[in-house]
Formats: sequence, structure tokens, C-alpha cells
Amino acid sequence: SRAMRAVHVFAVAVALVYSVSAWNSASADYDFFYFTQGWPGAMCADNACVKPHAPVASGFLIHGLWPQRDDGTWPSFCRNETFSMEKVQDELALMDRFWPSMYHTNYTEFWSHEYTKHGTCSEDVFATEHEYISFVLGLRQRIDIAQVLKSYAIVPSKTRSYRTDLVRHALSSAFPGYELLCTLTDDGQQLLSSVYLCVSKETKQLKSCSESAQPEPPRTAGEEGLCSADELVFPLPPTF
Repeated sequence: SRAMRAVHVFAVAVALVYSVSAWNSASADYDFFYFTQGWPGAMCADNACVKPHAPVASGFLIHGLWPQRDDGTWPSFCRNETFSMEKVQDELALMDRFWPSMYHTNYTEFWSHEYTKHGTCSEDVFATEHEYISFVLGLRQRIDIAQVLKSYAIVPSKTRSYRTDLVRHALSSAFPGYELLCTLTDDGQQLLSSVYLCVSKETKQLKSCSESAQPEPPRTAGEEGLCSADELVFPLPPTF
């Protein structure tokens, strides 16, 4: 009927307006970046990982570069722009090495998610997809968290745990700001799983972090959050 067609047209119009507004989040509406890196030993603790299709760097692996606000919130999916491998083909070898997905052999979906969710919100700092990807790779090549920990005799182990304050001391010696994240196991242990480094959007240099933006501690098994126990486990990396 004509009435039903009118309702349908109105519904489509509303959906289009919502879709456009959802993609038009203010890209500059954030205060800093989290440069997030994950530890493969924690990622693969539940044996969910798959064998990488190319050699992977030792140490922590890139998760992403995420625009963040000081109040703990963040923008996401700011532009209706799809990720294009063709635009970063010259970076593919480094992406395979430092930025693999540990759960899928096809990494493109992972990279696409990271760029469309986070990279599209940083166009005020990185004008292009290539500029964003290249900057993230350059950060990881300059920053080796595992080596920092090793200099304090904190190395992956199957048998021992480490005082959390010692791990924090080691990270504080090298980085002006960071968040130390752990994953909670079924038996209540906290596995060192990620380190978030804070990066200035103005200078693109490492900076101190906002206390109000800190993640919450993990509450249930399998959940990742701010390391809160007195001791943590630095699990061995997977062998394939």
C-alpha cells in the first residue's frame, strides 16, 4: 500500500542518517594513543593459536595504535574507509613479522579491523592508511619490551612468577607511561599479556599516561585487564 511504502521510505531514510552519523565521529576527539602490544605466551595459553604463515619476531607483537580519551573512552570507526592491502604492500614483510594475527593464518582481516576501527579516527595525525601503518611498524622496531624486561632478569618461565612491582619498575625505567595488562587464568593466576604505551598525538613521542584512562583489573577467567595481583606469570612463548 502507499502507506506501507511511505513507512518503508522513512525507515530507509532514518537508517541512512544513522549510518552516516555513525561513521562521522569526530576524528580529532581524543587525547592520546595507546600503542598496544601483546605477549604471545599469554595469547596462546589456551592453545587457540595457529602456526604463523611467515616468521614472527621474538618479543611482544603489535596489537594496534588506538586513539584514546583521558576519561577512558575512545572513538572508533570514524570514516567509511576500507583497508587496502595494495596501499601498504611495501610494508607486508614487516607486518607479517611484527603484526601477525595469532589466531588466523589470513592476517588481512585483523589488519583491516585495526585500521577501520582505530586508524580511521586518527586522520588529523596520519593522513593516509600507509602513514598510519608505517608509523606503527616503526614504533615496534624501535621498542623491544621483552629486552627491557630481560635487562631486569624478567624472562619467560614455566616455573616461576615475578613480583608485579618489579615488572612495573623495569617498564618505568624505559617508558614515561604504560599500562601493564594481565589475563586471568581459571586457577586465579595473572598472566602478563599486554603492555600499552602512551603516545602523544602532538609529538608522536612516548608520553605519560592518564590515570583516569586506566583499564579495569580482570574479574573472570580469560578476561584481560590491569594487572592487580602481587605476582604475575610471564609465560613461555608458543612453539610451533
